[in-house]
This record gives sequence, structure tokens and C-alpha cells, in this order.
Amino acid sequence: MPKKRHSVINAYTDGEFLLHFRITRKLFNTLSRTFLESAQYKELRPDKRLSSDDHLAIFLWFAGHEGCSFRDLSNRFNVTISTVSRVIVRVTSFLSDLSQQVIKWPTAAEKEASSQYFQTTCGVSGVIGCIDKTDITIDPPTRSKNDNADQKGTNAVLKIKKPPTTDSTTPSSN
Repeated sequence: MPKKRHSVINAYTDGEFLLHFRITRKLFNTLSRTFLESAQYKELRPDKRLSSDDHLAIFLWFAGHEGCSFRDLSNRFNVTISTVSRVIVRVTSFLSDLSQQVIKWPTAAEKEASSQYFQTTCGVSGVIGCIDKTDITIDPPTRSKNDNADQKGTNAVLKIKKPPTTDSTTPSSN
């Protein structure tokens, strides 16, 4: 990325950074350092490669903005469309490799506890977890318009949250 791009990204407040890239600046920096040491990054020609920050910023912008096209990314980050394509594939491969280190599958006891939580809380049986939550958009009621608003301000009738975790190393979005 040109220096101008870095200065714009660095000028984002923490809230703006989170809004645009969907992760905290601290996590971004950690992932960028990890990507810098990855096989996917090290195999690139040093004289031709974008920085690890550039790779991650392009990927996260793409992943976090539903209507974003490769052309949009190409213009936003001042790279070719083919570079955008290769960056997306490269960072996807990196994250896929990294997933083995960060995804923790539940034990039988945790599955049972989670299943009981969803049965009790939501009346849904056989569920052992969810990645985020599911919101069904509705027209807001006349009174208490904000009672059912999600993080984007959309009114929703159903909100399913993950059960509380007892493992302090496992992130939770509750």
C-alpha cells in the first residue's frame, strides 16, 4: 500500500478500525506479524510482494464488506485486480492453516452442557453451538423500538447467543 494508504488506516480511531476491518487493531497487528512469518508470505519474491499489513487489510476489507468487488478493492488499495485475487487466495490459505491452532472443538461434556443451554434458552434441541447469532429482521414495534435492535441497528425478532463459556481462552461474543 502506498504511504498515503497507511496514514489513512493509522488515522482511524479504534472504533473506525473495528468498523472497517471487523477486528481490533491489536488482533490485526498480531495476525499481520503471524502472516509475515508464514509459508504463504515467505514464498513470495521480496522485491515484488506487498506488505503483510496490505495483504491482511485487503482480505479483511473484502471479507467484511458484503458488496465489495475485486475492482472496488483494486481501486481502494491501489493494486491490480489480479493482485487482489492472489491476495484473497493467499490469506485464505494462511487462515485455513492457522485454524488448526485456534479452533477448539468441544468435549462431550461441553457438547451436552451447550445442548441443554440451547434447549432451555431457545427451546431448540440437538444444538451444540453456533458461530454468531441469527437475527430475523422485523418491522419495529410502535413502542420500545430499540428493544430488538442488533449491533447494526436492525430490528430482529430472534437473537440466539452462544452459551457462556467456562474456558477463559475461548473468545465469546455474548
